[in-house]
Amino acid sequence: IEAYRVYDADMPEYAFALDCYKDKYQLTEYIAPKTVDKFAAYQRRQQFESAVKKVFNLNAGQLIYKERRQQKGKSQYEKINDSQHFFTVKEGDAQLLVNLYDYLDTGLFLDHRPLRKMLGKMAAGKSFLNLFSYTSAATVHAALGGAKYSVSVDMSNTYIEWSENNFKKNRIDSKNHVLIRDNCLEWLARCREKYDV
Repeated sequence: IEAYRVYDADMPEYAFALDCYKDKYQLTEYIAPKTVDKFAAYQRRQQFESAVKKVFNLNAGQLIYKERRQQKGKSQYEKINDSQHFFTVKEGDAQLLVNLYDYLDTGLFLDHRPLRKMLGKMAAGKSFLNLFSYTSAATVHAALGGAKYSVSVDMSNTYIEWSENNFKKNRIDSKNHVLIRDNCLEWLARCREKYDV
């Protein structure tokens, strides 16, 4: 496993998530409510950042900082950069592309890792449906776990393209493992096929 969560607001006054992706770390600050003194919040961030750099012996380019605010609608999917800097992390048998620079989310929800592992086992010899598939990491695990057929549906062109690249990286046959760009609820209303998982 090359990507995992190290810290998740374990001490309430240090409201951060720290995630490791190979030799890079993403520090995400859960923005404090307006009732919290801004200077105190800034000081805690400086303390936390300093501690992370010291404990993990990081240079400046290895720590990526992001803020997580309440977002609605399409704002949660907007680009924050355009580096196109993707790299691969291993998760069991899967190789998954992540990007720490261009979006708030990295392409891999680290807290879903146990679920992806479980789905990989459950899908062996079965058909698999992944709605709101994001970058299709769960489908990659299902396919590598022996799913005979899968369909992954997401509305975003960006995430369908990311999914295609994840499939290519893992040599997943696109004839048996289909990606569909569509509104999941509308697609589901039209779907007549049944799936095992």
